Amino acid sequence: ETDLISNQGKLFWKKQLDGKILGKIEQMDMYKNGRLQLVFATQSKVYVLDRNGKDVSPFPLKFNDKITQPLSVFDYDNKRSYRLMVTQGKNVLMYDQLGKIVSGFKYKSAKNNIATQPKHFRISRKDYIVFADGNTLEVLDRVGKQRVNVKEAIDFSGNEIYLYNNNFTTSNTSGELLEVNQKGNVNHKNLNVSENHHITTTSKTLAVLSDNK
Repeated sequence: ETDLISNQGKLFWKKQLDGKILGKIEQMDMYKNGRLQLVFATQSKVYVLDRNGKDVSPFPLKFNDKITQPLSVFDYDNKRSYRLMVTQGKNVLMYDQLGKIVSGFKYKSAKNNIATQPKHFRISRKDYIVFADGNTLEVLDRVGKQRVNVKEAIDFSGNEIYLYNNNFTTSNTSGELLEVNQKGNVNHKNLNVSENHHITTTSKTLAVLSDNK
């Protein structure tokens, strides 16, 4: 179930869903009129809800195969021309904001189950879509072709991939911070943390949690 509650604690609406929401609920302005919709995925559907909690046609989209990562919502040029990326195991599907498949997205499939939510980053007018595929950091362009060949295999720690100091940044199970530049070179920094650590970044700030520190 999902609820919308005002900042005064007033309940606006409730909606019963078919399953647990994966990741965060995103917003988009699918009709480019300033009215925002809520967009998210469960394991079997992609939902777009209006401000009253009603489904916006043609959503929800229904899937036979399980959705395995949170829904990725991209707006490449900040022009409210959204792309919705659905991850199913080794495969990704790209839809536009009106629920139509984007035929120009050519990525075939990963070798392994995709282990992180695909993210979009822009560095000096170039678009990058990044995610973990086994021990490979996949870095694609906006049509799904490889944009960067990452030079090393990575033993991913389970943390997300971030854009930090203009490098694709994550960590490995040895407790190292890995910063991958746009040529695919990997820089290692020892964080002196346990295997079960967490990282998060903004564009220029890194926060690390290890045990209770």
